[in-house]
Amino acid sequence: MAQECFCHDSSLQAGEAMFGTAPHAAVWFLLEYNGVWGRKAFEESDLPAPVKARLSGYLDAIPDSRLQFIKQENERPRQREGVAFFVAVAREADPALYEFHLDGYDALLALDLDAVVAGAPGYARYLREAPLFLACTNGRRDRCCAKFGLPVYHALTDCAGDAVWQSTHMGGHRFAGVAACFPHGVCYGRLEPGDAAPVVESYRAGRILLDRYRGRACYDKVTQAADYLLRAATGDAGLDAFRWLGTARVGDDGSAARFAARFAARFAAGGRVHRLEVAQVDTGLLVYQSCSDPEPSRLVAFELRAHEVRDDAPATTPHAET
Repeated sequence: MAQECFCHDSSLQAGEAMFGTAPHAAVWFLLEYNGVWGRKAFEESDLPAPVKARLSGYLDAIPDSRLQFIKQENERPRQREGVAFFVAVAREADPALYEFHLDGYDALLALDLDAVVAGAPGYARYLREAPLFLACTNGRRDRCCAKFGLPVYHALTDCAGDAVWQSTHMGGHRFAGVAACFPHGVCYGRLEPGDAAPVVESYRAGRILLDRYRGRACYDKVTQAADYLLRAATGDAGLDAFRWLGTARVGDDGSAARFAARFAARFAAGGRVHRLEVAQVDTGLLVYQSCSDPEPSRLVAFELRAHEVRDDAPATTPHAET
């Protein structure tokens, strides 16, 4: 790719839609690390070997989990000592965010992260009520993250102070500036500094900023796309407006996602249920997915094929069959 080009510009010029592109992760480990962030930040870090091994073990054992390094500007006055560590359980209903302040990285060895993720009562005192905001700024992974992510980080900091952190790669750098809101794992893209206040204010109000929305991390890609399309059709941007009931394959190339409307989801009785059939289609367009790509890739996008609304009895436990 030409040195003066950015994958962000390639995606924007192609008119690529962002919905259905958020990282799929139900558990996020967010560890403060002020050393150099390489292209593969965790692997290339100088964390103590036992700590690396323990964290790798948790990532292997806990489904849909991921690790992010986070940091704040060095010139900002520190409000605390030691190392910050957060665990976000970004489930659809009742997500949780835990906050730890560690004396050093070795203190991670004393935490039972399986128990934290499971909501063990012994860790309840570490629950954090205030939201957390991450902006991807890892320029060594992709230069769009530094060029577009750093201004967004600074703007978010102006709005939300110490609740904002820089983050390593979150995926989708062609959509930079990229940000995520926790504990829900609401992911945004193509943010500009002027979007910072709306992102913070909407999340605090329990609403989604739809025109910058990539998806919720607790959903797989197909369900993310269906969630966006449902909200676009109904105009309901409330975080708790719908409850996912399941996603199943339909035919050779489609999937159908079912969502219960607010009251059906809460009472698990008969109520309004939306069924959206979506498919991935080849647009024929070419996009650079990364600034380092030598050639562009064909763009595949989600397409809505059907949207049905009916009164139904929702299942009590969501399930995916895709």
